Amino acid sequence: MEINSLLMALGLALFGGGADNPTSASTQNPSPSTETYITSTDSHCKVINPNPQPNETVTWSGNCVNGFASGQGTVQWYQNSKKTDVFIGNLRHGKAHGKGKATWGQGQWEGDVYEGNYLNNNRHGKGKYIWKNGDVYEGDWKNGKKHGKGKYIWSNGYMHEGSYLNGQRNGRGKTTGTNGNIYEGGYLNNQKNGYGRIILVKDDEHISSWENDNIGHWQGDVYIVQGIFKDDGM
Repeated sequence: MEINSLLMALGLALFGGGADNPTSASTQNPSPSTETYITSTDSHCKVINPNPQPNETVTWSGNCVNGFASGQGTVQWYQNSKKTDVFIGNLRHGKAHGKGKATWGQGQWEGDVYEGNYLNNNRHGKGKYIWKNGDVYEGDWKNGKKHGKGKYIWSNGYMHEGSYLNGQRNGRGKTTGTNGNIYEGGYLNNQKNGYGRIILVKDDEHISSWENDNIGHWQGDVYIVQGIFKDDGM
């Protein structure tokens, strides 16, 4: 039985504006790939510049250590003299390090907000990311990617809670659709893998056809289909 098409019909597939949508900002990491710095116009401290843009400037409200922005303060970015991105929190050697809050005001991340822990200018540790479309991820991060335990709630009410590895769903997880149907089980590289089960609410229109094919069973007020998944199929 090809289960993925059935999941789509049941409203359980994770699609649209979510953490695994390649057009989502979640697939990008606004952190530096090279050590490029910019000097603040007010305090003359160096701040890491992960995405250099034309006609941009920056200010820093905190202290300098050996010429680099360090400690608590606010990094305010400008482009053509207009405010864009802002970071409020702790810096070390010009990089976000420790607790902080970033609000993006331009480009592909405009409207996004991250608040949590940083390590070497990467999201790292506990943190919460809110996308401009209303999606929210809260949980563990490592080197700028979702990694560890976390919960992702889509703007339409879909929810996934479970384990992540390098930005992808890996390990045990639970996904709840807007109609109340649930998938819980294993994931590998964002696809259902290993033992899992689908839990359908009692008034779901697909149950009768599955009953006729002897697929699944009733357990109280819910209908359960379970088995071994591989590459989103069963």
